[in-house]
Amino acid sequence: MSQVDEAVLDLTTTEASLLADVLGVAPPPGLLDPLGDADHAPTPVGSGAAGSLIERRILDEEGTVAAPVADLLTVVGSPHLLTRAVYEIGGEAEIRSYAVRPEMGVEQRRLAGEVARFTPFDPSELVGRVLAFVAPGDCTEDEGSDLSDLGRLTFECSSSVIDEVFTAGTDEGSAAAALEADGVATAPAEAFAKAAANLRSTSSLTVLHRPAKDEIVGVELTWMDSDRHGLWLIEPGPKPSRQTIEPIARPDLIERLAAFLPST
Repeated sequence: MSQVDEAVLDLTTTEASLLADVLGVAPPPGLLDPLGDADHAPTPVGSGAAGSLIERRILDEEGTVAAPVADLLTVVGSPHLLTRAVYEIGGEAEIRSYAVRPEMGVEQRRLAGEVARFTPFDPSELVGRVLAFVAPGDCTEDEGSDLSDLGRLTFECSSSVIDEVFTAGTDEGSAAAALEADGVATAPAEAFAKAAANLRSTSSLTVLHRPAKDEIVGVELTWMDSDRHGLWLIEPGPKPSRQTIEPIARPDLIERLAAFLPST
């Protein structure tokens, strides 16, 4: 069985570039950084990459791309919806992108070296697939969370102070003092300082979609997970250089994320 028949397609940056050129579609965006800008130079069909693709029956001697691969890369190169998800834990960040058209979705992730894995999926699975990556764990309750009365802990402060809080690391006193100096009340300042000192992971979700022809809309959501010290949304504030910090229960976060992903 060739890789054409399999559910997962692994391609190097050079191979993906070559196939995009042959098909006349945009190359997978960024490849290693799915929403980044990637320098793209055409790769000759007679290059070494072509030999590997021919051997795997992804490309034939006449330069025709196997239909399943052509369909997959067309979705990746011209999606109706593109989602970029980042999950960071223990100082290591993983990025995945999800390109979706009505007929197919494709998950893109980085493997070792300059290799990307493309996994097709049914578009109806998008929400569940994204949530499984960025919000792992029990999605029905927050067992052990020491936060109560979440509404009173929501606050607004400057972006620079948030940076100070994360720089303070496990020094909760310094972090809380920085927040209070920016006008944050004692209770939310101490709660967030404790959460930052016990940070487990951070996640972000960026969505670009086309609600109408020649129109692109982009939205982003960022949050942190501090285990028993809660989940906290970090969103743009009402003024430039200000951020709104909001503790949120896990079921509410899941609901917010699901609503964040528009239909394709």
